[in-house]
Amino acid sequence: MVLGEVLAQANSKQLGEKAQQIYDEFVNGTTVKLASGDVQVPGVGSDHAERMPADVSQKLTELRGVLEEQFADTINIVNEYWENVVLPRGDEEPAYNIDDMKAVFELVRDHYDPENTADISVVIDPDASALSWDTPSRSIRVGAKRKSINNPIEMAAKVVHEYGVHGLRAVNGSQVDVPGFDTGMYSDAEDGERSDYLTFEEGFASLCEIAMDSGFSKWKPMHVSHYFALSAAYGGSDFRETYESLWRARVLMDAPDGKDVTDRTIDLAKKQAWVSCVRVFRGTPTELEDGPVLTMNKDLAYLNGKLDALKFLDKVAGDKDAIKRVFAGKYDPNNSLQAAIVDKYVTI
Repeated sequence: MVLGEVLAQANSKQLGEKAQQIYDEFVNGTTVKLASGDVQVPGVGSDHAERMPADVSQKLTELRGVLEEQFADTINIVNEYWENVVLPRGDEEPAYNIDDMKAVFELVRDHYDPENTADISVVIDPDASALSWDTPSRSIRVGAKRKSINNPIEMAAKVVHEYGVHGLRAVNGSQVDVPGFDTGMYSDAEDGERSDYLTFEEGFASLCEIAMDSGFSKWKPMHVSHYFALSAAYGGSDFRETYESLWRARVLMDAPDGKDVTDRTIDLAKKQAWVSCVRVFRGTPTELEDGPVLTMNKDLAYLNGKLDALKFLDKVAGDKDAIKRVFAGKYDPNNSLQAAIVDKYVTI
């Protein structure tokens, strides 16, 4: 699916000379000369017809409308903090720093749950570089190594992702007398359904962030990079082979129509591909006999979750109440048993 998307985007454009060479290397394979010796990078081939879902923009526009209504207070809190705290600092620090992020999350939490009955904490993690939700500790973790957030739109999108979806589902779930509704439901599942709540939740949270932040015009490298790396690793590619294919895929997706790619585009693609490969292969041995190695496969849940969430949005076709019901607790609305339980006990 990801390979099909990369190739379809590349084939839809008139590629410049450098981009065409990269395309040929991507499809047919190439030899990379390193100080340690030559590395043969296999091509991905050209027979990959299945693409990522195409009708995404309208679904996310509808989702954004619901989110702006559902989280109007959140957006106001984020904007007021920007105007009252960040902007007065001027050019000295014109962005939400780590302490600002923690403060904003706490303001939002206290607004929705003044007594903090759900016992959600906001902590700065000295070893992390990202914002994340941790279910066992019921905490929003702000990575101390995370870069600053430069505007209130991006900050609001992050808050909706981490607190609005992960946190608020726990808060709302704790107010309903259904076991596991605040920590996450697991149940029997029909064919084609998932038994867990988390795959859907991760995907839905990611779509909410995309909808709130920049919207969606097409699938971009940042949407598929980790999944590409996982797919290559699953197929037996090592770190170098995966990296060489991935940076070329990123270039082809970013290549302009009718113009050639710049050295800056190539350099950035290489840096980002390296990050994805480190994420997937981190902690794995570097010298093994041929064969697959253990990889960090968490990102598969994000891809599957996005597809599940898109399936749900397609099914409800812009029904605001159906979308709002998703925030009632931690469940998968695509699971018929879990959905039936929610219908019985939750009123929107």
